[in-house]
Amino acid sequence: RQSNNSFPPDGNLTSQQPQLCASRMPPSGLGPRLKVNLRWAISGESIGEVRMHGNDTVQQLEQEVLPKVGAGNSVKLILGGKVLGSHERLGPAGLRNNSTVDVVCRRSQVVTGSSDGTVKVWGTADGQCQATLQGHSAGVTCVALSADNLRLLTASEDGTARIWDFQSGECEHVLAEHLDAVHSVDMSPDQKLVVTGSSDRTAIVWGAELGDPQFALVGHT
Repeated sequence: RQSNNSFPPDGNLTSQQPQLCASRMPPSGLGPRLKVNLRWAISGESIGEVRMHGNDTVQQLEQEVLPKVGAGNSVKLILGGKVLGSHERLGPAGLRNNSTVDVVCRRSQVVTGSSDGTVKVWGTADGQCQATLQGHSAGVTCVALSADNLRLLTASEDGTARIWDFQSGECEHVLAEHLDAVHSVDMSPDQKLVVTGSSDRTAIVWGAELGDPQFALVGHT
């Protein structure tokens, strides 16, 4: 009968152990490799994807998400309707390969509009003014942010509304069809449309990408 034992030249009995192929062993402690799909919680629009490991924490995933949503933001991540805690590990939290995570973005900044026609961005941590946006020729009556916090909307007594790139502070579009002061402005959840309301008793729906008027809502008295 064959035996797994062998006698080496020095006479000591040794046992032959099976050798494991190191190339087939996963890196110790990392857990399974995961592809995580990211999308905006409000609009459902894709943000992209990241590669993580099952033993990574939610906080590590948040750090991977932040560069995709812009500076000055904080995020909350949601999986299947549950907000993920920063110290949870991805695998035990329920993430699997090709899971989709919803992203809620919150800025660590606030925006104000003034009767002097300027818009200012302030840091919430220190209360310091971080940027001043100029362009309106009369008082600013309303400010709003897009769902992804990448675009800023402003309305003014000068009869216009503006769409700004919130990262660069550059004005992308001037919305100028109203005949009187504009008092309200907002963007649709899918970020494709902007609506403005004016003292001329109309509201106008605009295309967000080009800033072009789509149709007017007439009927207010």
